[in-house]
Amino acid sequence: MEICASCHGIYAQGTPDGEYPRLAGMNPAYLARQIELFKTRKRINIPMIPFATDHELPPEDVKTITRYLASIELPRYMSPLDPNEEFDALARLEESKKVLNIPHYPQCH
Repeated sequence: MEICASCHGIYAQGTPDGEYPRLAGMNPAYLARQIELFKTRKRINIPMIPFATDHELPPEDVKTITRYLASIELPRYMSPLDPNEEFDALARLEESKKVLNIPHYPQCH
């Protein structure tokens, strides 16, 4: 999972710009299918080329990884701040890493 985390994040939360998608909580069959498409080059994704091989991701590992990714439950929103509690910036930063951030298209209403 360390290899996946370098792009998709340590919680599989993806990146705020959407370049690397959130994998946490996704359907394992869908994830396995995407890996298969990467392996057969029916879905071209330059960053995945070195990893999408049977040597790097044998079928047994794909099953294990996709089941693990599907089991991750992440929050969609930050918890509200309590004005009566001391603010912990590090804890807030760590919490923010688990929350999906979807960029908005500039022309979107």
